[in-house]
Amino acid sequence: MSKPKYLTNDETVRDKSIKREKAAVRTINSGAHWIDKGDLKTEEYLIEHKMTEKKSISIDLEVVEKIFMEATLTGKTPILWYEIGDYSFVGKVQRRKK
Repeated sequence: MSKPKYLTNDETVRDKSIKREKAAVRTINSGAHWIDKGDLKTEEYLIEHKMTEKKSISIDLEVVEKIFMEATLTGKTPILWYEIGDYSFVGKVQRRKK
């Protein structure tokens, strides 16, 4: 029988994601104040970060709408940052004009 994750020293994906976000804040956001909206923020950008070690990741409309609305309300550009395996995808969220 294997030990529960909380009894091992193995980092969870959530732990790794939190470490990456904190490192990114120090890198791109030094001196700024933390806010509740989005995962990361700079003077110009509000960034939502998602990470997985699985073979696939999905982009949910709910997440896209959330970051778009939060960024719009704070006057920032919404960015989605996805990490899957050894790859990273960063994209600006824009609403299509009808």
